[in-house]
Amino acid sequence: MSAEGHALVDRRLYLGEAWAADDERRELVGVPDERVFATKPELAGDRLEDAHASGVRTAWVAADEDYGGRELRCRIRVLGYDYAIAVPTSHRVTTPGGGKTKGTALLERVPKRAWMRLKTGNGTKGERLYDWAMIDVNPDDTPPGQPDGHSQVLIRRHRRTGTLSFYRTWHPDPQPISVLVSAVCRRWRVEEDFQGAKGLAHLDTARSPAGPPGTAGASCR
Repeated sequence: MSAEGHALVDRRLYLGEAWAADDERRELVGVPDERVFATKPELAGDRLEDAHASGVRTAWVAADEDYGGRELRCRIRVLGYDYAIAVPTSHRVTTPGGGKTKGTALLERVPKRAWMRLKTGNGTKGERLYDWAMIDVNPDDTPPGQPDGHSQVLIRRHRRTGTLSFYRTWHPDPQPISVLVSAVCRRWRVEEDFQGAKGLAHLDTARSPAGPPGTAGASCR
């Protein structure tokens, strides 16, 4: 993904646990013996390592909350990438000078004047505008021998319904909230690419435990 456009450049077969353990089903559809079960975050980390090996050195990694666990975030930092990843409301963080708390509890620490209304794209009814706030948190994913860098939680609030979304970000140098929001919004381009791939190449991320293997994806910019 760049200023010139965006496209899918890699994929991995997601083999659910039920499929991985069913020898008859694997043989029927030709799943290779060496293919074993791996979680979506593990597959994403493998793809990022491949991207790094192919020469991608400077990038933001953007992903939904399936990819917000500490292990993958640490792998991202080992590769030298920044990230902006959605996390669930139950995600816990440690703030400077404070204890560990859920992201939802951070709302009490956001002054009204700290919210910023920023454009996140264009929809069928015009510009998409949300209110955003940024809170510094202590990083919990610093690889050995690396500096802590800068870690935040971004809070997105729908300006009419009040619906909240939370994002975990990290970068080595200070960044304004506008840059972090832009990185968060890049993930929506991946959804566009998935929709196109479903029609053009029959790739589909939708699956059930009893259904066929699918593909899984995250994005780097």
